[in-house]
Amino acid sequence: MRLFSSIYLLLLVYIITAILFWETSLQKQSGRIYAQEMLTLQSRIDSTRFPLYYEHLKGELQVGLRRRTFQYIA
Repeated sequence: MRLFSSIYLLLLVYIITAILFWETSLQKQSGRIYAQEMLTLQSRIDSTRFPLYYEHLKGELQVGLRRRTFQYIA
């Protein structure tokens, strides 16, 4: 019976480690996606000529980043 308890404990630790690894990997990827989207936005929209539109799009990108973060945590 002790053998099964040890195996279950090791399996639980493995599962938790895998979940934390994937969450960290997805967070890094999300950060890279956000950085690339910001570069694309800066290259396409002149923030001095269209500041309100630029801020609106920048806000949408930040909302997308937060949404992905909550999605990965959930």
